[in-house]
Amino acid sequence: MVLLSCVPADLDTATPVGGMAAAVQGSRVALDLSAYEPPPTASGPHTTLVDELQEAILRPPMQEWPIDWSDERKRLAAKYFEFHKGWDIGPDPDYDRLTTMDPRMIVVHWTAGASARSAYHTFYQARQTGHRNRRVWNEVNLSAHFIVDRDGTIIRLMPETRMGRHTIGLNHLSIGIENVGDGEHFPLTEAQLEANAMLVRWLAWRYPVTHLIGHYEYRDFEAHPYFEESAHWFRTGRCDPGPDFMARLRAQVAELHLEGSPHADG
Repeated sequence: MVLLSCVPADLDTATPVGGMAAAVQGSRVALDLSAYEPPPTASGPHTTLVDELQEAILRPPMQEWPIDWSDERKRLAAKYFEFHKGWDIGPDPDYDRLTTMDPRMIVVHWTAGASARSAYHTFYQARQTGHRNRRVWNEVNLSAHFIVDRDGTIIRLMPETRMGRHTIGLNHLSIGIENVGDGEHFPLTEAQLEANAMLVRWLAWRYPVTHLIGHYEYRDFEAHPYFEESAHWFRTGRCDPGPDFMARLRAQVAELHLEGSPHADG
């Protein structure tokens, strides 16, 4: 089992520690939290010849290892978001639409494990198992959009426009990138740094992304319009992928002018 946090492995997914409508305003997105509207069908592929050429240039090589996104997983994900976002999904919901997003943020993680295959198996099934599966709203499994292996291989697990479960409060608008490794036994590599930079450039061209953050920065957004979490106690301690890796990644993609943490040092 891959550990996806910097907290002890025997703790639950979130250990107690204490309607979205989007409108683009310039390079920012203002979120109206007074009422939930299901996200629009996310931006489709660019279709002009110039866009196709740009896609060919920017899209990094990647392998496709799709995880299970069955109707059951969509239903469980919608239940998760209903509880955590306060959404009223109604008696006959469109689960596909409810779990589709227009990405605004990229969140970078590490897996706290040694192999891409073990991370893939952690994410693959629709339901969490064991002690983590304690309540109906917590049944949907963790998921991210990409894994970056230690040699820089990029692995795509799910469409970027599908809502995953990788960052509390920000899942409904963020793409998750998991890097195989940790901060001690398997420190992240230069090949992973280069692969993350290529992936971020492609994603920022393809989608209206405004922010690039490390997982350890997610709580800095608790007062930001992007952050939606109705359970005030639902937080976990995170330290991945570390400030050093994020500083080097931001330097690599500085030309994109993506925002980081709302804090001045972000």
